[in-house]
Amino acid sequence: MNCPRTNLPICFRRRQYQEKETNRRAMVGASGILGDGKKAVKVHHLVKAPENTPQSISRRESWDATKPATVYKTPEMLQDGTSCTAATVILRTKGCVWWWKSGCTFCGYFNDVRDDVSADDLFAQWEEAKRQTDDFKGCKMIKVYTSGTFFEDRENPPEWQEMVLKETHERGLELIVEAQAHLCSPEKLSWVAERHPGCTVAIGLEAYDDTVLRFHCNKGFSTKTWRKSVSDLRDAGLRVKTYLLFKPPFMSEGDALNLTCEWLK
Repeated sequence: MNCPRTNLPICFRRRQYQEKETNRRAMVGASGILGDGKKAVKVHHLVKAPENTPQSISRRESWDATKPATVYKTPEMLQDGTSCTAATVILRTKGCVWWWKSGCTFCGYFNDVRDDVSADDLFAQWEEAKRQTDDFKGCKMIKVYTSGTFFEDRENPPEWQEMVLKETHERGLELIVEAQAHLCSPEKLSWVAERHPGCTVAIGLEAYDDTVLRFHCNKGFSTKTWRKSVSDLRDAGLRVKTYLLFKPPFMSEGDALNLTCEWLK
């Protein structure tokens, strides 16, 4: 007998259903990632799930802690509009304190971190970055990214932060680092400014909308916190760069286009 809707044999339709149900149960139970199907799974748990798979853990532990994640050069523009060559150094660090607690919904930086990175490792990574760029030859700008907040002491040792700030300043290099808005305390910014006056701190705001920040991005701070961090950065004599994310998770392309245009205003 055939199914009146699909004109396929009923036994074939039953087999299709059984296969789909088997696959669904396998996905639900896979490595415990999606729970056991007995209760709803929070988005937060889905965000964190890829980090906790055995494959992800073993891959991260295989990275050489004395080598940066990547180093490369690109054309850039200095603050005065002059064209230059910039070196980008992405360090392999312990990661981001916000990720340890919760994490942004779209973040994949955990793929490049190691839990056991030491101060000696970071110093070695910095030397390796200089080796790969021939001691930053031909560069007038350097971007130092740590998959988190550069000047957060729980992530990166203060003595290493100080070395990078002073060395880049003494070499006359424009420096760009990244930070989360809620970690830009006036005291720490003053400390940074003393060691590299006028360097740039880039903040991933992603969206100028508290609802989007909370439910789409899970950023861990509000637009009010971002505004205060910008004010504190300027008071410290530091430059500010802000990132916006076009089309945050769980948003249609139409909404993303309209909202991003509004945020830019």
